[in-house]
Amino acid sequence: MGGSGSSRPTPTCKPGPGLTPCGGTGPVAGAMPSESVDILVATFDGERWLAAQLDSLLAQTHAGVRIIIRDDGSRDGTGAIIARYAAGHPQLIRVLADDGNNRRACGNFAELLRHAEAPYAMFCDQDDVWHPDKVAVSLATMRVAEAASPGAPVLVHADLAVVDEALAPIAPSLARFLRLDLAGGTRLPRLLAHNVVTGCTMLMNRPLIARCLPIPSEAIMHDWLSLIHI
Repeated sequence: MGGSGSSRPTPTCKPGPGLTPCGGTGPVAGAMPSESVDILVATFDGERWLAAQLDSLLAQTHAGVRIIIRDDGSRDGTGAIIARYAAGHPQLIRVLADDGNNRRACGNFAELLRHAEAPYAMFCDQDDVWHPDKVAVSLATMRVAEAASPGAPVLVHADLAVVDEALAPIAPSLARFLRLDLAGGTRLPRLLAHNVVTGCTMLMNRPLIARCLPIPSEAIMHDWLSLIHI
């Protein structure tokens, strides 16, 4: 199953035990610092998809978005694409220096999360293409969950559509495609054995980010660990 992942959020939130369906919102006209979102992009040999991904992130309707990118030692043209976009959008894109250590996916995202400074953070895979209102809809759902449980660590996540490299649909729902139980699967006993939440659909608040850090080197994947920490 190759190609890009295009996700239109139909988020659920977890302010406490169980999942609560939440609605969305339209474009956000302006953003206060408390509404800032860091989108964390981990790359490795992703030149085929990266431009489309970054274009979709720069097209987000939410005004408080910053993109943080770390390349993991790519051998193709990924670095040149990152440099071009960073030069064209210096206020929106921050590039972490490549320290020469190949950290793989989990370690790369762990390093990115360590540098996230905004109240909220989202993981983004290099072959994603996001709908323009993805951040806005996820953040609206986050606000509902935070209002119900002030100060609690909260994770919002969504389903996603599976598409090929030309963005032609393969499956309208990854959850149905993989037969995932999004409701029952987020109960802790099930989570300890199997993750049902896809990292590129997640939005985390600052209390959850603080609880997750530092992500240990023994962690299997960053998104699974983040979900268990709720």
